[in-house]
Amino acid sequence: MSTDLTEGKNHYANNQYGSPANMADDVLSTYCQRMTYIAVDLGSAAKIIHLRVATHNSTSLNQVKADQPFFQGSNNSTNGSDGTWTNIVQLTSGLWFIPGSYPGFALDENFTNENSYQWYRINGLYNGTSTVLNEWEMFEASATTELEDASLDLAAYYQQRQDLASFLRAHDGVELHDLAAKLDAAGWSIEDLAAFLSAYYQEMEDLGMDLTAWGTRYDDLKSSLAVYFQSLLGDMKAGLETWGTRYDDAILDLETWATRYRDLASVLDVKGQNLESLMAYFEAAGAKSKDLAAFLSATDGAVLRDIAALLSVTDGLTTRDFGLYLKAVRGVPAFRSITAQRVSSVVHEVS
Repeated sequence: MSTDLTEGKNHYANNQYGSPANMADDVLSTYCQRMTYIAVDLGSAAKIIHLRVATHNSTSLNQVKADQPFFQGSNNSTNGSDGTWTNIVQLTSGLWFIPGSYPGFALDENFTNENSYQWYRINGLYNGTSTVLNEWEMFEASATTELEDASLDLAAYYQQRQDLASFLRAHDGVELHDLAAKLDAAGWSIEDLAAFLSAYYQEMEDLGMDLTAWGTRYDDLKSSLAVYFQSLLGDMKAGLETWGTRYDDAILDLETWATRYRDLASVLDVKGQNLESLMAYFEAAGAKSKDLAAFLSATDGAVLRDIAALLSVTDGLTTRDFGLYLKAVRGVPAFRSITAQRVSSVVHEVS
């Protein structure tokens, strides 16, 4: 068995009889009695996974079994009482057993401990006269588990070797010959196969690293997509709000257009009345034109022929006399004024 780490170390307890130092003096007849805890400072951190505890007599063993204290570890205690302590294993009655002689080791337990601590203690004992511990021993992980793991590995290896031997005996080595033949056919040797397998497992490790990196990038991608869609949603909301404003403006424009449309109807009604008046005027003018046409038709052109005959008989004298007459009176202001007034009166009556 490997070295007990409690030997020569400082011990602490709130005992009333004996001494906590007796727990590591390798003398089973000395003891520590009447305490609620007993602690040891190993001086440096160690991962303890094996604990042995000796009790003084059967009465003491029964008392300690009834207490079911905790085996704890700490890295910041100064006296075994202060500091922060972590429960490693509870020393229940199922872990204790009756030793072959008294005093003797009533607890010899291996347990799991994932952390290393500088301080260890048994805490939760009943402070009574039957609480008597004679000795304890602590062993760290490397001293026991590695040896056990090696033993298990050797046992598994031996079993595999036996299985291989049985397989080869059953098949008379045919598979090995076939493998060698296949390697020769491929231009490979056993060394090439070993190198290939080594590279294969390396690639498997690289694949694991790639998958881990991909997982990280996938998380980054999810974060980026979350930010993108959040931004897109914000822009979409802003766009909808803007569109809603423009929609309201369009409604107002349509309402304004409808009002103007109603006004246009009123305007068209007025215009319609004016149009009817204009049509009546044209109808009246048409009637007069028809009357003139009827007059000309009734005279059978006699009026126009009489005028032409008159001008022909006078040999144009009438026209020349009329021109001379206008020339004579053109210089008379009074005549012009009178003429203007009459023309104005005629225009006024016509309009």
